[in-house]
Amino acid sequence: MVSGNSGLTEEYIYSLLLHPGERKYRLLTGSMDVANAIRIYRCQHPKNAERLINVYTGEAIHVVRKGKAGHINYLESGDYTLNDDAYLLIEKAGHGYRVSLKWLALAYQQVFREYASNSDNGTWNMGGFFEHATFDIPAYEEQEMMLRASETSMAA
Repeated sequence: MVSGNSGLTEEYIYSLLLHPGERKYRLLTGSMDVANAIRIYRCQHPKNAERLINVYTGEAIHVVRKGKAGHINYLESGDYTLNDDAYLLIEKAGHGYRVSLKWLALAYQQVFREYASNSDNGTWNMGGFFEHATFDIPAYEEQEMMLRASETSMAA
């Protein structure tokens, strides 16, 4: 799990838009509209000028932590950063299984939502999720077959 950068407030983010740096990283927040996320450069961390913000390159599942808590988006391989309203679930190397994150996001989106509070401005319980959520993960070939079947039914 990749956590967000504390202090990436709207004010700080808008100040970055004036900077001429390469806007490579898609900024993920509690918003579900990942496709229209603004892009920023790898800037100084707002709470520690000696560090740069955390970034991630690769495939991931975007998990909303605050607001529409527990909602997820599958993210194709790309360049990402996030504020503290979101997490990225990434595949951990060396676990011994082959998992399609795209399949996981499609098959288990409801499990992620089960760990969100029910308030208007809900929060996602990461600790509870990792301690109690269980997943039945079939062989990778079956995951891919289920994805193709799902894409075929959505196209029909």
